[in-house]
Parts: sequence; C-alpha cells; structure tokens
Amino acid sequence: MVSCSDDVRHMTDESSARIHRGRRAVRRGPIRTNLRPPLQGNPPTVTVREYLHPDRFAHWKTVADQLGFLYTASGPLVRSSYRADEFYIENIIRKQTQRANSVTVSASPHDATTRIV
Repeated sequence: MVSCSDDVRHMTDESSARIHRGRRAVRRGPIRTNLRPPLQGNPPTVTVREYLHPDRFAHWKTVADQLGFLYTASGPLVRSSYRADEFYIENIIRKQTQRANSVTVSASPHDATTRIV
C-alpha cells in the first residue's frame, strides 16, 4: 500500500485534485492519503498565515474518495499514522472474510486444488 501525506498550506482545491489524480494514475493499487495542515512551530520559526475551515478538509476528502482512494484522513490534526491501526485491522478482517467466502473445489485427488471466488 502506498501512503501519502500532504501539507495543504499552499494547496488549492484544484491542485489537490490534480495531485491525487496523478497518484492514482501512477499506481493502480490501494492507496491511503492524509491531508493536513502543518503544525505551527515555535516562534519565530513559523507563522500561520491562514487557518483552514473544516469544510475545505471535507471537500478534499470527498475528492479523494471519488478518485478511488480506499482510505482518506483529512483534517487539521491528521498525521501519516492517523488511525493507521484501524485501517490495517479492517483490511485484515476484509481479507479473512473474502477467504472464508471463497470455495475450494478439487476435481480429483490427483488434480491441483482450484479456488473459486
């Protein structure tokens, strides 16, 4: 799985969508993305020019979901490991369920076993 994390300080809605479309084009597998603003550093290193409204994060999450990302965390305190354990466990459960729902068929004792999904 590819994990991406974006600093949305200078990102417009269109540039965010363009970046995510490009990521999906480069890699066709499952992708998780995180959209977050930078943390404010200790003065005088960084000054916050703009606090982003929560609606912008909701919009970026919708865009990423529409582009086919399996998981998107978008918010002011999101980090690359944000809820990663939950996402990992959900995928394990999903795979176990898929395996349990698949049927194993053997044509004869001498033939190779074939899995039908």
